[in-house]
Amino acid sequence: MNEKELLDKYKLDSFRGADLSEADLRGANLRGVDLSGANLHGANLSGANLRGVDLSGANLHGANLSGANLSGANLHVADLADANLHFVANLTDANLHEANLNGANLIFANLAGANLSGANLSGGNLRGANLSGVNLCKATLSGANLYGANLSWADISEANLSEANLCRANLSVSTITASDISGANLSGANLCWVNLVGARLFRANLSGADLGGSDLYGTDLSEANLSEAALIGTNLRGSSLRGTNFFKADLSGAHLCFAVNLSGTNLSEANLSEADISGTDLSRANLSGVVGLASLGEERATLVLLGEAIRQGSITFSETPWHRGDEEYDPDEDSFAALLSFCQARLAARGNPIALKTTSVASSYVIPSMAKFFASSKEEFVAYLGKLLSREEPLLQR
Repeated sequence: MNEKELLDKYKLDSFRGADLSEADLRGANLRGVDLSGANLHGANLSGANLRGVDLSGANLHGANLSGANLSGANLHVADLADANLHFVANLTDANLHEANLNGANLIFANLAGANLSGANLSGGNLRGANLSGVNLCKATLSGANLYGANLSWADISEANLSEANLCRANLSVSTITASDISGANLSGANLCWVNLVGARLFRANLSGADLGGSDLYGTDLSEANLSEAALIGTNLRGSSLRGTNFFKADLSGAHLCFAVNLSGTNLSEANLSEADISGTDLSRANLSGVVGLASLGEERATLVLLGEAIRQGSITFSETPWHRGDEEYDPDEDSFAALLSFCQARLAARGNPIALKTTSVASSYVIPSMAKFFASSKEEFVAYLGKLLSREEPLLQR
């Protein structure tokens, strides 16, 4: 059925619920028409003008809407599964609330300002699509392809983005609170000034991503890959970082205070300049080659280095004073500076040098209760070191 046959068969006010399956409506001008509940299964609407059309509840399963103008259209609860909406289909400001777009082809589609809240876009292809300012609250995008898509200023809160491909996508200034992004590919993505509070990024790939200035408070980043990512000034307070990979990541000025569980966290060659790690236990993290420890202050940097030396097995427990070859550290007499030199020497001997410039500390400053550093087990020492680093016990005494 073509446009002329359609107009001959129906009055313009009676398209509601009409059977238009497989209809050929290429380039048709249907602006403002009521097609609510219509059956357009497999219809060809490529290049059609559907601006402001009411398609609520319509069946557009497998329909061809490539190049169609759907700006301002109402597609509430419409079925667009497997529909073809690519080649810059215009869906700006369209209402797609709870629409079914499962497996839909939306390559380079323009959905700016559209309402996709509660919509199902799982497995959909939105490569290069314009989704700026869209409402994707509680939407399902699991397994969707959003490579290079523009999601800036979008509301993606409480959405399901698990296993989605967001490589090189622009998500700047978006809201993704309490969303499930586990296993998603966000490598090279722009995540600057994003609100990710309470999001789940378990095993997500964020390598090379830019998260500068973003808020990741309470986020689950366990086993995520953030190698070579930029996290300048990022808020990671209270985040779970178990097994997270920060290899060569830039965490300068980041807020890591009270981060939860850094067991197995890889911070090797990361930049921690001016980072806030107060209340965070780094004793079980990999700090090999880390940059910027000097900004933590000499006493805390010393303890961090000491924990790393113990973790690598460069230093073992023995009777005081501490002997290791020709090197010696006497906890009753030597200062933090001496302990720092000792730790650095042992790390360097194992081929894991950590460069750290510090100012000298008066020899009257010593680690309190030094006998605890020679506890009967490595586990007891690590636990004590964690308390020192989290300031549960005093760092210095005269």
